[in-house]
Amino acid sequence: MVVPVEEAIAALSTFSLEVVVEALQVGALQKLLLVLQVGCAHEIKENATPSQMERESTILSKK
Repeated sequence: MVVPVEEAIAALSTFSLEVVVEALQVGALQKLLLVLQVGCAHEIKENATPSQMERESTILSKK
């Protein structure tokens, strides 16, 4: 089963801000996104570049 990224981020957001920031610092979001890519089509995997993941991490860490 593939979980949409939005659902994964929403699951993280149920924790306190400190927990989410710590998860971002240890690379949990990047690892989660990598796991979610396993069931994706090849074209989608190519679009999920590390730079996009880094931007998402930066946006979340500012909240």
